[in-house]
Amino acid sequence: MILFAFLIMQAGSVLFAQELEVRGKVTSADDGTELIGASVLEKGTTNGTATDTNGEFRLKVKTGAVLVISNVGFTTMEVTVVDQKYLNIALKLDLKQMKDVLVVGIGYGEVKKADATGSVTAISAKDFNQGTITSPQELLIGKAPGVVVNTLGGSAGAGTKIRVRGGSSIQGNNDPLIVIDNIPLESSGISGMANPLSTINPNDIESITILKDASATAIFGSRASNGVIIIKTKKASLTDVKMRLSYNSNVSMATPAKLLSVFNGDEFRALIQDRVKNFGLTSAALSRLGGGNTDWQKEIYNDALSTEHNLSISNTIYNIPYRISLDYLYQGGILKYNSMDRKNINVSMTPELLDGDLAVDLSASISSINNNFSNNDAIGSALEFDPTQPIRNGNTRYGGYTAWTELSSNDRLNGLPNNIATHNPVARLEYRNNTSEANRTILGGKFDYKIPYVTDLKATLNLGYDYYNTKGKDVTNTLASWSYREPERQIVGYQQRKTNSLLDFYLNYKKDIGVNKFDLTGGYSYQHFYNEGVNTNAAVATMSGARYTPYKNEYFLVSFFGRLNYSLLDRYLLTATVRNDGSSRFSKDKRWGLFPAVAAAWKLTEEPFIG
Repeated sequence: MILFAFLIMQAGSVLFAQELEVRGKVTSADDGTELIGASVLEKGTTNGTATDTNGEFRLKVKTGAVLVISNVGFTTMEVTVVDQKYLNIALKLDLKQMKDVLVVGIGYGEVKKADATGSVTAISAKDFNQGTITSPQELLIGKAPGVVVNTLGGSAGAGTKIRVRGGSSIQGNNDPLIVIDNIPLESSGISGMANPLSTINPNDIESITILKDASATAIFGSRASNGVIIIKTKKASLTDVKMRLSYNSNVSMATPAKLLSVFNGDEFRALIQDRVKNFGLTSAALSRLGGGNTDWQKEIYNDALSTEHNLSISNTIYNIPYRISLDYLYQGGILKYNSMDRKNINVSMTPELLDGDLAVDLSASISSINNNFSNNDAIGSALEFDPTQPIRNGNTRYGGYTAWTELSSNDRLNGLPNNIATHNPVARLEYRNNTSEANRTILGGKFDYKIPYVTDLKATLNLGYDYYNTKGKDVTNTLASWSYREPERQIVGYQQRKTNSLLDFYLNYKKDIGVNKFDLTGGYSYQHFYNEGVNTNAAVATMSGARYTPYKNEYFLVSFFGRLNYSLLDRYLLTATVRNDGSSRFSKDKRWGLFPAVAAAWKLTEEPFIG
């Protein structure tokens, strides 16, 4: 009987393991440097986080959980959580891991890591961050040396900032060039989209290659000064003779990490009473105090549920490999009423024709995103609004929501709003409706043809089309107290259509002559960007009669490029690259720019006298 009771107690202790928040810091065992963006993952789950700019992290797990800590270039470490409140983790350098990474693509061609003279980092799907990932940028956090990825706020579908080796530009745009399936993307923003790359399903990505220095990026010319990120999506192959069906889903809950410490109602009343009694503050301030005790931060934040479902099918029919993926993502925001809803379908076919001499890669990606943007002004208002006031005070002018009125007003509930006072945080959220709908289609076609009768010569035609169509509205309720001083923001709308058309043609010649290896590429690129839209503003229409403000612009980029990779004895490497860009954005006499680069490398470890 005693033994039975003991077993029951032990089982209970396992079933009801205590959940605790583990905090810690990840550093380099070599020099103690804080590791930014290191992955901290609960083993066997998708529960994880990344270290911040101080190398620190916090994560809720149950007692007995095993944490897997990893960072590119370092050995992975596992730590079992018992009752530690703070973990100091030092990761050791892993030089072999850095050496063994293979490059997926370097633009208009491929090369092995060992043969790359420029600074290149390649990351495959098995190394990506796991969990509910909403955009390709999040896959890179902590995965590439010299690459920093920061999320611009905590809202659903928030934009991200990527910096490659701290790149900067005198024009103020420090973003790297993004290339998806051989299509360089247009760098300007999209109306109603905080993060244009959130239209790409991360589950469809096979690898990401980052080009960092001038030698590696020169093949992309004028747009590559801040680095290049090449994204390659998953494809089927002729080896997929049986149908492969894959389904995965994620459910996660986000909570505000920490609320700022502010006065509660009782503390604020005591403060004002002290100022009136001891510091000469007018006693009229006491009459403005309420009898409530409102925590405004708790009123505007909530726990945010996110869920994702992804289904993919790949197979080969009539010697045509194909892959189809369907994805649905709902991401909730911790600020109330904020959310992003994404639907995506991706189809690709990769047949080989003409007895294998013609390799075809056809792809289509269609996505639709619906955004609900919360009013971020509520965040500042929650820190400043009087905690003694109730959320509602029974007024009729502002829909019942407490609002500061002019001191001279006889009716303090329904008087004119005080133009310099803070507005009700809850009303900030309730009285603003800011939504958008974005649809995107990316079409791609790549044709690699082995030229007959010319051994080792290949011609490539690459076609791409990227289409955006967005619309949105930002409506402020006329009952909102701030609408009296911001009438121009009561009804704002917009529509936008953008296209990006691409044609690349290039020849590649590879030849080994004894101990000499030559890889020569030369080609032509044509890209056309078109952007049109209309902005609407009801307030402007009232004042000037011009309710609609249309706009339209386009430009062209024409380029000629070439690259030579030369290897002698597999030890001495030389890369020479040149690209000549012509942009219609400039006058005819300033339209063209030449971007050359030369790099050399010596594989010292391959020399016979080493080891």
